[in-house]
Amino acid sequence: MNLCVNNHEGIHVLNYDESKVLYQLKPARDIIMMRTWNNFLCFANTVYPSVSPISVHEINGQRRSTLYGNHLAVLSLVDIQQTNIIASGSGDNSVRLWNIEYGKCIHDMDHHHGSVTCLLNIPGTQHLYSGSEDCTLKKWDMEHGSCEVTMNEHSSTINSIINISKQILSSDEQNMIQVWDGQSNKCTSSIKSSHHNELLGMIKVSDTVFCTFDRSSVSGWDLSNTSKPLFTTKGTNPKRYNDETIVLSVNDLVCLVNLGGSVEKTFSGHDGKVKSIKKIDDSKLVSCSSGGEVIIWSVDDGSYKNITIDNGEPLITIV
Repeated sequence: MNLCVNNHEGIHVLNYDESKVLYQLKPARDIIMMRTWNNFLCFANTVYPSVSPISVHEINGQRRSTLYGNHLAVLSLVDIQQTNIIASGSGDNSVRLWNIEYGKCIHDMDHHHGSVTCLLNIPGTQHLYSGSEDCTLKKWDMEHGSCEVTMNEHSSTINSIINISKQILSSDEQNMIQVWDGQSNKCTSSIKSSHHNELLGMIKVSDTVFCTFDRSSVSGWDLSNTSKPLFTTKGTNPKRYNDETIVLSVNDLVCLVNLGGSVEKTFSGHDGKVKSIKKIDDSKLVSCSSGGEVIIWSVDDGSYKNITIDNGEPLITIV
């Protein structure tokens, strides 16, 4: 299994089983977005002020294609499951669908009036949602490249979209969360988050529970009763571990936290602030830090293996 981690020197592709760096990619400019799926690595960087291509590599390092068409920074990338299609959201107000196997733009959808900041695809459907600085949430028909509906309950930039059961949740920079019926596209309720800092995003935990987070705290919510959060705890960068547990970072620590807000396990070993966490399987986690370390953790006993990145630069994201 391969992992990808980036810093200001480029992207480092790691072999998880052998705990070593396989190779490094050195784009001309800093990486602004990076994702992996279907044995592909996709990343975007700004080459010139008006050009932000998406580079597609096979996970073994072979270049597959370069996708040109975004005129400003790519702010969101999502895969359309079980296809070779990806969607990008850009600072040029556009949503684009790409076939990464052939390197072609399928649809260029530019109905937004502000940067496209987040995207969501509902697996098994032809629907794509986009959130924007223009405060609107749009629902797209990917087959025809057309906007089906525009939803207008937010009053600031939308920064996150998730799907829980048949409902769509969108959050904004004023810490408001709007809940939408996925069939009627109507707003059914509004939630004011309890965070003291600007809300950074949301994650789905189960069919009824989701988490919101800012730069220093994480709150859990039950969608059946949103009058107050299930818990609020110190930390950030939350990821779903299972239906009853999340994993998050607190400074240089990685913590497993249950939905009552109690810390079940703490993993210590980083020399810098933890920047990103990824679940490998039910027994393994991997994290990277500003200290330049990549650490693979055994959830059962807390033991770990450190993968050394030679240049020691602060790490940003692991996927």
